[in-house]
Amino acid sequence: MVALVGLAACQILEGPVHDFPPARPSGGCGTEGLAAGLHARTLSSQGQQRSYQIFVPAGHEGPLPVVFNFHGFTSDGALQRGYSRMDVSASAHGYLAVYPEGVVGPEGTTSPFFGEGTRRFWAAGSCCGPVEDAPDDVLFFRQMRDALAAEACLDTRRVYVTGMSNGGFMAQRIACDAADVVAAAGSVTGVLGVSEDACKPSRPIPILQIFGGDDPAVPYSGETRFITGEDSFAAWGRVHGCASGPVRVWTEPRFFCEAFSGCAGDAEVQMCLLPGMGHCWPGPARKTTCSEAGTALDANDRLWSFFSRHALRD
Repeated sequence: MVALVGLAACQILEGPVHDFPPARPSGGCGTEGLAAGLHARTLSSQGQQRSYQIFVPAGHEGPLPVVFNFHGFTSDGALQRGYSRMDVSASAHGYLAVYPEGVVGPEGTTSPFFGEGTRRFWAAGSCCGPVEDAPDDVLFFRQMRDALAAEACLDTRRVYVTGMSNGGFMAQRIACDAADVVAAAGSVTGVLGVSEDACKPSRPIPILQIFGGDDPAVPYSGETRFITGEDSFAAWGRVHGCASGPVRVWTEPRFFCEAFSGCAGDAEVQMCLLPGMGHCWPGPARKTTCSEAGTALDANDRLWSFFSRHALRD
């Protein structure tokens, strides 16, 4: 693969969106909205009480974009909030951050992941919930988005999803099934959990995947119970009918990024790999939980740089 440097790489990874559409204010823009800070919410979905947290940054006027950040298997929304530290990015860049809560799988359900006891999960396909009676978490996402739009001042053209591990699987499931309301998707240490035939987004949706080269849970290459990160990246290239690639578009001493080109609707399909990183959310302060390799790239900055270039056009 050819490494591209200089202006061309910057245009692909960091370039602005031309003719960015005007904001599309949600119904909540006509209300008092939400005060700055953290808000806990619940809603009923398929007969279950589901919960999520909303972080509203101070000093930013709406309509604001929003990023839904899905936790990993066995984790929860509060832990993902603390682990990813996305509030800091939301405060700096002026977007809402939402931390949804997966359901706890009942004992005795069919799943290779549960073992003894119960675990909190997202029904994202091959990872990681029960096969039987799985919740419709795409529906839950749509319900959260609608509820948030009614009480907060959102730009409904700029709704984004991301997540860690099983949450990354979930973000990609939403990209397949809810591209009508999501402008772009990102995933950290997660892969596409449904087949390419089952992934039929209503429009070509931009997607960024971030992987650790030494991830034992969701490997970038080699043996795995899922598809590999490498294969997941290639799958999105095929889903979007990309004409060529991937090619190296960014090279740093401790990570690199690749992208396809000629994709349907000019959708960006990108991947960043940190060769020495394991299963974690990378960032500059991650040495204790992510090893030195995980400090090479700030996932929050990379995700927001990607998301902020994209908005729904209709």
